[in-house]
Amino acid sequence: AAAPIRWIQNRLDWRGSDHMPQFCHARGLGRVATLALILGAVLAVHALILVQIHLHGRGWITVSILDGSHPILTLERIQLVYQWALYVVALTAFHTLEFFTTAIYNPAVTSADSFVINQSMAYTTAALVSWIEFLIRFAFFPFVNDVSVSTIGLILVTSGQIVRALAMIICGESF
Repeated sequence: AAAPIRWIQNRLDWRGSDHMPQFCHARGLGRVATLALILGAVLAVHALILVQIHLHGRGWITVSILDGSHPILTLERIQLVYQWALYVVALTAFHTLEFFTTAIYNPAVTSADSFVINQSMAYTTAALVSWIEFLIRFAFFPFVNDVSVSTIGLILVTSGQIVRALAMIICGESF
């Protein structure tokens, strides 16, 4: 199990890009631009999913696959997709805000590492395990879902992001 995670970690560390000047070190603009593009695209796709599910649920638009009659995309699974999209929006927003907060309040150390995508092997493992857990729930246990837990989670994530950003702003270079 460690080999696939190590492979992913090597990609996140940009190993093998030594021959490209914009990618060979963390301050290279190629790394920053690539990470920003990927985060922005992932954020946009998942935000669009959120908006479509929300507008369909309100009856403002009709998306035939979201009507609950699809054999795989049941109403329970639609709720899970909504929660997944919300999770991805929060995750990509976190990484993007980490970069921007560092760029604004501690520009001397701003680099591709400021996105904190490659925090550690433990972070990568935890993310992958959470995604696998979601896929298992989606496939086998879509009915085991409590929206109030997601609501509490969203409140905690938002509060944590605010506290972290304030700490970065207040501490500046010492953070």
